[in-house]
Amino acid sequence: MAAPPPPRVGNLKVVKEERQGRDFITVELPIHSTRYRIIEAFIHSSLCLLETTKGRQSLAHVAERIIEERNRLNLTLSRFRQHTHLYRYPLKDMPMWIDRFLISMRNTFPPVWVSTRCEGEAMAVKDDQDWGDDMSTFIASDAGTLWLNEVLIDNMTEAFSLATPVGRESYELFKFQLIISVAHEIVHFLTSFLTGSCEPSTPPGVEALPYKVDGVGEAGRYWEDVFLGGFLECWSDPKHPLDLRQPGRPYLFESGPRTTARGIKVCPTYIAEILSGRE
Repeated sequence: MAAPPPPRVGNLKVVKEERQGRDFITVELPIHSTRYRIIEAFIHSSLCLLETTKGRQSLAHVAERIIEERNRLNLTLSRFRQHTHLYRYPLKDMPMWIDRFLISMRNTFPPVWVSTRCEGEAMAVKDDQDWGDDMSTFIASDAGTLWLNEVLIDNMTEAFSLATPVGRESYELFKFQLIISVAHEIVHFLTSFLTGSCEPSTPPGVEALPYKVDGVGEAGRYWEDVFLGGFLECWSDPKHPLDLRQPGRPYLFESGPRTTARGIKVCPTYIAEILSGRE
């Protein structure tokens, strides 16, 4: 008997939170369950997206901006308040470190939690891990936890089970949304890779309107602007046959004030390119 193929996402462990009285318990999803396979598929696709030439270049761009902004802040702050980082190499070497980061994410992916307590589609909960001066000791599985919205996963699973064109289209739209969302959260793990336990992990200046908080950057949205040319949001369609279980229609909004930022509907061709890994 031939050996089973190696996993596409190494070390992938998915647990689901369940309420037990006033407390929450976790139940690990079997690797052959539908939910596990759906989650594995879009995490694999997120990594594939970032492993493309364009994906690697976008990560290097974000990483270099983080380092540049921290260095700039260090010139204006007292020694005891300096925003430090762990990167000790020329910026021209950043692509090599992006490769190392992606290899670690591919081989030792952080634990995944499916929970109703997840804010938004997905959320990177980073551990305050200090990698020391040797960034090659970074292990992605120790960097934190990736949380996924349970309602979104349930709706995606429901769409997957429907043997109809609406079900198939909805599943693909859910997958597109989560590929981008998980890639966004992986950027937050990249920030941890570069900065360890320094706070705030993302310096101001690595940000994009309207997703801006005074004193803290937003590397994930900054990456979306670099890679997509805007920010992905999915808006509900009041006429969609799946009603509240629909994926919504994906729109790309340009950077700027929320009241004036223009949005355009994402074309099906681009969605197909992301799903196929050709982007």
